[in-house]
Amino acid sequence: MPLPTPNLDDCTYEQLRAAAIARARKSCAEWTDFSAGDPGTVLLELFAFLTDTMIYRLNRLPDKAFVEFLRLLGVVLLPPSAARVTLRFSRTDGAAGTLHLPAGTQVGVGRADQGAAAVFSTMRDAELPPGTASVDVPALHAEFVHAELLGHTGVSAGPAMQLARPPLIAPMPEAEGADLIVAVETRLDEVDPNTPVMTWLEKTYRICREVPFFASGIQTEQTYLADRLAGTVTFAPVLRGQAAPEPGREIRAWYWRGGGEAGNVAAGSLTTVRAALPGVGVTNPAPASGGQAAESLEHALVRGPMHVRHQYRAVTASDYEFIALDHARSVARARAFTQSALWAHGTPGTVGLVLVPEVAPDSRAQLTSALLLDAQQPEVLGDIARAIDARRILGTACDVQWARVKTVRVRARVVARRYQNHEQIRANVVRRLRLGINPLPTESTEEGWRFGQTLRSSHVFAVALSEPGVAWADQVGLLVDEQPRGAVRALATDTFQPQTWYAACDDLLFRSLNDGEGWEAVLTVAGENLRLVRAHAAQAGFLAVLTEAGDGVAHLLVSFDCGESWQPPLTLDVVVRDADWVRRGDQSWLLLATDTGLLEVRVTPGQATVTPVAVTPGQPNLPLYAVRVHHAPQGDPVVAVAAQSRGGVLLSSGGASKSFRAMGLEQQDVRVLAVQHDGTRAFLWAGLAAEGDEDGPGCRRWELRGAEDPPEGWITLKTGWTGGSCLDLAFTGETAYAASHHMGVASLRLGQAEPTWINPSVDSGLPLNEVRRFEPVRAVAAARSLTLAGGPWGLRLSRTSGRSYQSVVQEDGADAVTLPPTWLFCSGAHDIEVVSEDETRRT
Repeated sequence: MPLPTPNLDDCTYEQLRAAAIARARKSCAEWTDFSAGDPGTVLLELFAFLTDTMIYRLNRLPDKAFVEFLRLLGVVLLPPSAARVTLRFSRTDGAAGTLHLPAGTQVGVGRADQGAAAVFSTMRDAELPPGTASVDVPALHAEFVHAELLGHTGVSAGPAMQLARPPLIAPMPEAEGADLIVAVETRLDEVDPNTPVMTWLEKTYRICREVPFFASGIQTEQTYLADRLAGTVTFAPVLRGQAAPEPGREIRAWYWRGGGEAGNVAAGSLTTVRAALPGVGVTNPAPASGGQAAESLEHALVRGPMHVRHQYRAVTASDYEFIALDHARSVARARAFTQSALWAHGTPGTVGLVLVPEVAPDSRAQLTSALLLDAQQPEVLGDIARAIDARRILGTACDVQWARVKTVRVRARVVARRYQNHEQIRANVVRRLRLGINPLPTESTEEGWRFGQTLRSSHVFAVALSEPGVAWADQVGLLVDEQPRGAVRALATDTFQPQTWYAACDDLLFRSLNDGEGWEAVLTVAGENLRLVRAHAAQAGFLAVLTEAGDGVAHLLVSFDCGESWQPPLTLDVVVRDADWVRRGDQSWLLLATDTGLLEVRVTPGQATVTPVAVTPGQPNLPLYAVRVHHAPQGDPVVAVAAQSRGGVLLSSGGASKSFRAMGLEQQDVRVLAVQHDGTRAFLWAGLAAEGDEDGPGCRRWELRGAEDPPEGWITLKTGWTGGSCLDLAFTGETAYAASHHMGVASLRLGQAEPTWINPSVDSGLPLNEVRRFEPVRAVAAARSLTLAGGPWGLRLSRTSGRSYQSVVQEDGADAVTLPPTWLFCSGAHDIEVVSEDETRRT
């Protein structure tokens, strides 16, 4: 693509000639003959021609000068990036013994004699010991050049030297060994012990240091600039007072060269070992990714001013974003934000940085969330984090993550004008949608979809009507692939993060950041079911999830940032019934009610420890159904547990081992515990199970007064209860909500003299049952006027304090789909129906 020609002066030859004649008429009134044959006119025309030529040259000078000025400031065209892949070497033909795989082993596509195909080189030594079937080795779409002689030291060598095989690939800080090493021959007695050296063919070489520009540190003869695309190495000039190296010393380079988009090969493509390694087979289980072409001049002209403005410091949000984009060619977009502005758990001074991986432009029209996930290179996060750490100011920190995407599909009917090709219109509209609803820049969106921007039906109408031949569009619905459609077993609200809810649905944990208007899957546990989710009531960001695998094994997963990231799962070989967080001082633990007693889990980043807690001296392994914690404004937290086999409720101040005391209800089957807050007062609720198809005993309530027991003891709340077993409890102000076995979500106004449970009406929107009124409701959560109810039938939301419910999943499509502030949309399989105007008139 040619550079756009600037137009600093648009005067033409005719305009210059006319201006010169007008000036002559004004300056010399005696000159009246301006015909073509007049000698003076000839001179005016000559000067007009020369001026026109100078303007033509002037209009082409600035871009070239701009590029050269940027080069003087250290801005050079970025080199190609090498695709990376994991190669799996295996034994073939019954090969025995240890098979050695040296670093640099080349693997290609097709036959070994096809030199033009993509060739990858292994990055480290590996071997297949006897009895080992295969080994995985990282590899690059590049070739390593060993000890290339650049020249010799001395005046005649000059400061710049040319590498023989450019281009070099973009820097790889995570590679074992530098991607570019430039070293000068030396003697050991000439260097101090801290100077990095290496040996080659019995000679010692001092390793020089690459710098981004010579003003970035102490300038010595050991520093150099590298233009990886052009393949030049420029040494710093020797400053006054510094000793020049002895002439005639060898200067050698070790480097990776190659790269480019050709290395992004599909899985299973790399099958040929290009070396004599008998008995060894190879393949790539996953596709290679990360290969990028060298930077174009057009892109460098855009990046240049940003490079000069941001330099090498990270202060503003744009600084962080520029460093990420400038440091890694495999990153297409970056967004920085103040963590504490978005999250209640955010640490002041911490900057969140989310990245979008680069994908080849010709693949963006077919981009899917799976392709975007494959393009994410884990090592890039560490590279960018280290680059930012070197530039950020004191007192700040940076959390670098890949941006998450939400796949959305459009269902719509497009009406075409007469004599239009329906299939072509459908293909064009789908393509426009895929380019418009895209996390990456495309020909339709210069920046890509905006972070956190809601997708609305109006966007679809605008896209459809922009296609020539389309008369109008209607029946538009927006559908999300991952929604809480399955069985919901647990719900939770977040005390600290506004408008935040969690729903455990089959093997997915969903989160809503906007009071249920939109839901995003933040955790997937394939092959398991989520059965419990618990947000910390006294510590922002803490979230725990329990799963069950069906073989009696449970897994505990913990997040410290509202589900944005998760700690490694902890395997528990006990049946866990309930869990809750407890905070003592500035430390938090998770209490688990299990069939073998109470467990205390201390979870810290990267590790977890489990400690049994004896509830009573006589019953250290008392089986439990439920556990709940109340964090009082002052004093120790209050821990309550419900024992199995009608063992009643036990209470402890602090939850220490052997500190629990019985609080009654020994003759009741207590399955649920919950804490209700009423101003400065707090109440412990016990939800009771029913036998068979009975109406059930309802609930009991106990006021928490610290060491003092309430004189009224347990208060019975059974009036109006016909729901059988109480399965869950939630509270808003003076209203209690109970998930029941066959009464739906019952509500109880606590301010009444005689509180009575109120059953929802049959047209409330909760699923009905032919035997009893409603299907069982397994979980309930409430805050303000919102109520969530979940069960085997899915998830329902009420914005009328439980009077009416609607499904959160709109199967026919929604008018709008929301996004969290740091998420992006990606197109799914759009369903576009194209009909003619005549067909719509007939219907």
